[in-house]
Amino acid sequence: MDGEVYVISAVCQHRGHLVAEGSGNCSNFRCPLHWWTYDHTGELVSAPEMIRIEPFDILRHDHSLPQLKVEVWNGFIFCNFNKDAEPLAPTLAKLDEEMKNYNVNDMVAMPFVDVEDCAWNWKIMIESSLEPYHTTYLHRGPHDFAPGKLAGFIDFEDGDGQIMHPTGFTHEGAGFSPDQKAIFPLIPTLTEEQRSKMTIAAVPPMLTLGLLPDQIFWNIILPQGPGKILFRAGLCYPKETTQLPDFEQRYQLANDSVMEINEQDLAANASIQRGMYAKLSSRGRYSALERTLPQLNRWLAKRYRSYLRETGESVEGLEHV
Repeated sequence: MDGEVYVISAVCQHRGHLVAEGSGNCSNFRCPLHWWTYDHTGELVSAPEMIRIEPFDILRHDHSLPQLKVEVWNGFIFCNFNKDAEPLAPTLAKLDEEMKNYNVNDMVAMPFVDVEDCAWNWKIMIESSLEPYHTTYLHRGPHDFAPGKLAGFIDFEDGDGQIMHPTGFTHEGAGFSPDQKAIFPLIPTLTEEQRSKMTIAAVPPMLTLGLLPDQIFWNIILPQGPGKILFRAGLCYPKETTQLPDFEQRYQLANDSVMEINEQDLAANASIQRGMYAKLSSRGRYSALERTLPQLNRWLAKRYRSYLRETGESVEGLEHV
């Protein structure tokens, strides 16, 4: 292995059988159907019997697994089907500045939890993650330490790749737990301001983050179609935190507390998806605590317009978004 991160197609370039599923370790990827074999970069290394049809050098050139454009940012691996896409990191400067005191690359990522067959569009999931209007009501009780009325907002510019907002705490050392206090020691490299707030951020279309004084929670949204996603959730901690003698007990409590919030959001998202397709559904005005949603619309409309320019199509009204 060369230490590089590769994102490659899992579809055999012969007849379309998947060469791998799930996770694990292996020295190569061998298709079960005809034993076409690829190395960890996706290059074809074996194709039994095919030498009788075509020289192997040509097969390797034409039928290796396609590679996607890859960028690693703060420990998260991003891939893009567009090999000519601009770098992501420069568009995340505001979020990068907020995260630098967390030293994310040195944190320990805990095993993630998958929630499958979530029957709603990915944009609904992003919206519910970003706006603080609902936290006082839907999350009444477990979210009271960070009420919507203490939320702030950050200006969004056209070149931004993140949408984010902070919410202040009602008391020092707050966090998601039954007593609304941080379960773990506060991260010592954070500023006083960072110890008294949480920051919610999204890197659309697939990543949302919660920066708290003692931990980071992250969610990945994996679309399975226009009205279905897989929701993946995980937590990150400083290495020193994971070495606490009672870490496992604390971690279980922390995970349960964050998942309580997630489960409330998941149920609400399912209801919104159903309601949006009702005959009498309407779109209400945004509240002052939903400033992040027009920002998401701006992010999305820019990409819609770019696609329409590439295809030569047009959608009436999109130019006004």
